[in-house]
Amino acid sequence: MVKTSGGDDILSLLISEWKGTRVGTVFKLLDAEVRAISLFCMPAKETSYTVMAVVVAAVLSL
Repeated sequence: MVKTSGGDDILSLLISEWKGTRVGTVFKLLDAEVRAISLFCMPAKETSYTVMAVVVAAVLSL
């Protein structure tokens, strides 16, 4: 499993300042892009588990 040191957070902040959008919106779009790319790198079953985990976390954070 690959671990990151928060590079996507920094990228979200930079894009947010550059485009004038909310950080959360940019972060969600980048997250969706990573999930879409993972469909090409991982089997669909494992990717679907990741997508379900993201959806459950989003629902629980409301």
